[in-house]
This record gives sequence, structure tokens and C-alpha cells, in this order.
Amino acid sequence: PTENGKHEVPVFFGGEHVDGSPFTIEVGDSVDSGIISNIPEYLQVETPCSLDIIGAARSPEEFKCSVTDLDGETTDILDTTLSKNEDTPNQFVLLLQPKDKLGTATVEVKLGGTNIE
Repeated sequence: PTENGKHEVPVFFGGEHVDGSPFTIEVGDSVDSGIISNIPEYLQVETPCSLDIIGAARSPEEFKCSVTDLDGETTDILDTTLSKNEDTPNQFVLLLQPKDKLGTATVEVKLGGTNIE
């Protein structure tokens, strides 16, 4: 479904409704699901790296991405770009582009206020 709310889902076997069909399900926004893969241990200066993100979002704008240093302050050590993978539903690509600076940074990605790890 593309809308939140209650929806009826008919289930057939051999052309006949199974017992209890149609079933009623509740559809809502989920922020509990989210996973990041391809996480590197370190990045090289001026060498881009992409991370795959799977999350219950419809667009990249629903994510919040921040980059902080060891003191928790925002840093410009790398640029981030988040885009939708048009071939796979709920999959996004986070491109990390380290600048010409050395240092340590933490990249945090949130969906609906919940960290995605």
C-alpha cells in the first residue's frame, strides 16, 4: 500500500479465499527498519566511498546525515551525498567524499530521529 491506515488483503488458494481472508492489516510509517552496509574501517583522502542504506523511506530527504569530529562538533572533513537507488525499493546510496584533510570523523544517519546502523 502507498497510504497509511487499515487495508484488506485477500489471500486465495486454488481460486478460493483461505479461511479468514480478506485479512486486515495496519500500514504505517516504520522507522525501526534501517541498515547500512559496506561500512569501511577508514577512508582515503580524496577517494569517494559509497554505502548502501536500506530504510523505510520514500526519498533521500527523509534521512538526516551528519559528520562530526571526536568532540562531537560538526566538521567539514568530508562531503556527503544521499541518493535513491532507482533499481531497488527502499534502498539508498550514501556517497562519502573525503576532502584533502586528515582526521577522524563520525558519520551518523538518522531516519525519523532513529539512528540507522
